[in-house]
This record gives sequence, structure tokens and C-alpha cells, in this order.
Amino acid sequence: MPWLKTRPIADAAGCSERTLKRNMDVRGGGLNLGEHYRHDPSTNSSYIWRADLVIEALSHRGLVAAEGRKLLLELTASEQKD
Repeated sequence: MPWLKTRPIADAAGCSERTLKRNMDVRGGGLNLGEHYRHDPSTNSSYIWRADLVIEALSHRGLVAAEGRKLLLELTASEQKD
């Protein structure tokens, strides 16, 4: 998969540029320098992103969050029955 600039990868992943940058490892996220993103070789550009790995990582986070919400709803429902 190609390395893309921030705007195109945000469009492909269905998120904002800000979401991508918030998920960088240096900001406590799961996107790792060298694996998911890197500095573009040109002097004035910021980052380029590995499209397939970024989309996979963000999708995994979404699935984990969805499972967590589902579990929370189940626990809340069972507590209300008691």
C-alpha cells in the first residue's frame, strides 16, 4: 500500500487530520513512527502515512471501543435487574 499525505489518508480512513495526529505514538496513541507514519523526505512537509496499516489500526480501535460499549451496556442492564 502507498504512503499518503495527511489529507488523503484522513479521507481514506474516514477521519479528520486531527484524529490521525491525536493517535500518533508521541501523543499516546497507537500509530507508531516508522510503521504507520514517517516524515516526508522533503524539507517542508510534515508526515506521510502508510494507508493500509493506518486504516487497520484505526478500525481495530473502533472495534475495541464498540465491544467496550456493548459490555458496558450489558453490565448496566444486569445491574438494573438486580
